[in-house]
Amino acid sequence: MGRDEVQNNRESLIRSYGTIQTLSPSDRLFSMDDPASEISFILDGQISAHVFSETGQQTWVSQYLPGDFIGYIDYFIENTRTSEAVADTFVQIVVLKPQMFETLLSQNPDLQNLIQRDMAQRLNDMTLRLVEAVTLSAPGRVCAELKRMAKPIGRDPGSQIIRPNPVFVEVARRISSTRETVSRTVSRLCSLDVLSRTSGAIIIRDMERLERHIR
Repeated sequence: MGRDEVQNNRESLIRSYGTIQTLSPSDRLFSMDDPASEISFILDGQISAHVFSETGQQTWVSQYLPGDFIGYIDYFIENTRTSEAVADTFVQIVVLKPQMFETLLSQNPDLQNLIQRDMAQRLNDMTLRLVEAVTLSAPGRVCAELKRMAKPIGRDPGSQIIRPNPVFVEVARRISSTRETVSRTVSRLCSLDVLSRTSGAIIIRDMERLERHIR
């Protein structure tokens, strides 16, 4: 069974346990301190999670894409929402009530494994970003984020690509910086021949040299 077929079968199964809901860009799926009363599975679109300080400062936490569950961590720890989730694009989700979510997992061990891996990865990413916020300069955080976004090109591990072309405002939000800092850093790396820009993409010409700028 191919990967696409596995994904389609999984989506069909999850659909049978919940209800379909659509969101428009900027719609909130949930807000901080809301009760963790539902879990959602993303069929299409993109959702970002943010937290707010007492002074109202917004910090980007995570991104959720098709195939991701969202809202389950707060439910597992029996907590209210610890972040706000907002649609970045038009979004289609399956909304699951807690009892149906638990039944779905208990009857499908592969989904249990998926949730466990996803939770571990997200906790690791949040820890890494926290360390970077304390230890790296703003340009260093830009370089670290570019490395995370890159995908291999062919068989050369040193040459990688970021496609589509990243939106600098979005990159800045992820690392708690500014669009200007991201733009200046990318321009400098291009002048050093570490990066090159093409239509719709950024090419990382030498990953080792990019890594030297993560400081």
